[in-house]
Amino acid sequence: MDVNSKAQLQPIIKSTAGSKKCLVGLVDAHNNFIGLNQHSVVVVDSLDEAKAYLRAHHIFSAFLEFESAGDDRYGMPQSSRNRQRIYL
Repeated sequence: MDVNSKAQLQPIIKSTAGSKKCLVGLVDAHNNFIGLNQHSVVVVDSLDEAKAYLRAHHIFSAFLEFESAGDDRYGMPQSSRNRQRIYL
């Protein structure tokens, strides 16, 4: 899947501190979070499972975003969240 050709969609794995679950999907230039191939965002049980899911869809790098459980509750700006590129 060539996500870069689809209006700058970037694969992302989102994880919240204290949770083993991860959300896997895509973000666009406006930081909208959507699922791969027009499907729903996927919830997986671990970071390893998230990586395997993306590799199965021929995606070999993604953003990994960590946030604390209170980021949304306390109105933390998106820019303060920890996001980095990882290679799968």
